[in-house]
Amino acid sequence: MEQGSNRRRRPPSRPAQSQRPRPPAQRRPGPRPPGEDRPRPRSPQKARKPQPKKPPRRPGVLRRRYRGSVAFRLATMVVLVLAVLLGVAIFFKVDKIQVVGNSLYREDEVVEASGVVRGDNLLTLSKGAIAGRINAVLPYVEQVRVERQLPDTVVIHLVESKAVYAVTTDDGTDWLMSGGGKLLERAETSAADYPKITGVTPKAPTAGAQVDCDQPDSLSAALELMALLEETDYISQIVEVNVEKPYDIILWYGAQFEVHLGGTDELSYKMQYLTAILDDPQVEEGGVIDLTLQEKSVAIFKPWNE
Repeated sequence: MEQGSNRRRRPPSRPAQSQRPRPPAQRRPGPRPPGEDRPRPRSPQKARKPQPKKPPRRPGVLRRRYRGSVAFRLATMVVLVLAVLLGVAIFFKVDKIQVVGNSLYREDEVVEASGVVRGDNLLTLSKGAIAGRINAVLPYVEQVRVERQLPDTVVIHLVESKAVYAVTTDDGTDWLMSGGGKLLERAETSAADYPKITGVTPKAPTAGAQVDCDQPDSLSAALELMALLEETDYISQIVEVNVEKPYDIILWYGAQFEVHLGGTDELSYKMQYLTAILDDPQVEEGGVIDLTLQEKSVAIFKPWNE
């Protein structure tokens, strides 16, 4: 036993190299499949310092501040409005009144009819009221335009009417009428100097008023024809325009020609045709000119001696 006990013990044999346990294989990072979320590192949060709490405001203080601001704004607006009104009242007063386009009326007549006087407030003047007063007082004024020129000038622009025709009213008096159908004045002895419109009888004539009659179709035909006649050089030779039948208008050119125009269709063309005929020396002897254009759309001339 002693021999056996003195024997050296051999250390345990090491396992073979192939038998050593291998550490688990580490997986290399690679692209993750779609849909797989990769956790993101969180940044360290800074510790927030506790803030002292503000004491709550009392409701009464808020109401007083709000009411004070509203009152201040209202007071400021009132002061501004008063300042503007004061400036208008002091600095913009009428000092000059000019009239442009007048030939039948004197400047002082127009100014008096306008009702504008020096010292009036320039900015508060009513242009419509000024024009209405002038039209009511001065019948030969066709159009009025009022202009303000700061700081102190009023300019009145006029377009005056002119008497073109005479017409007999329902009370048997003759009145002068403009080409636009406006009654201008009663004609005492001058009616014969103007072409006479027959077939239209104005009612209750008033100077400066438009013609009011019971023949609206005849009046419309007369106004259309008058506007075209004023564009020609023959208006002074027209003696009478008969529109009793709006479909059979008859025009007397002096004592030389009786012109039948028919209705108002193609009236402008008919007047051009008439101008060409009157310039023809072959019709100097006078006669009847048929411009109704019923036969092959041509005019027909019949001398008086036929």
